[in-house]
Amino acid sequence: MRYKELVSTFLDEEAYSSDVIIVHGLLFREQKFHNIQTFCMQQDLSTMDPATGKTILFAPRIFFSTAGVAGAGLDNADIRSVHRDGYLPTLLDLIQEGGRPARYPGALPSDNRYHGNISWQSFCSLFFWIYVVPFIEEEQKEAERK
Repeated sequence: MRYKELVSTFLDEEAYSSDVIIVHGLLFREQKFHNIQTFCMQQDLSTMDPATGKTILFAPRIFFSTAGVAGAGLDNADIRSVHRDGYLPTLLDLIQEGGRPARYPGALPSDNRYHGNISWQSFCSLFFWIYVVPFIEEEQKEAERK
């Protein structure tokens, strides 16, 4: 997935100590479970590189996932920021996702974020389904009555 490379490159350039974990629909169930568990473990995952003898730090702090994975079953109290791409299906989903960050003790609103990213394409698609499709259906019903 291209997002992982972009974020990883940014983190490396800015010298942040974070790694990225991705869960999406193309992974096998076992891979999804492993990635979610790895992200939620909250412990040092350092390993020794056998070739160089140096310690490799693995600190998964960024989690990319589809909405279904992140909304159901991801239980990590130390989430600081959630970024949503596109519209949510319901208002209840918005409340659920908006409450995901800041569940840790001593959380401050200034330290936690919820961002919704809406593209022009997704806005036009939503507009079409709300306003245009009902109009077309009404026109078809009117034509059938005549």
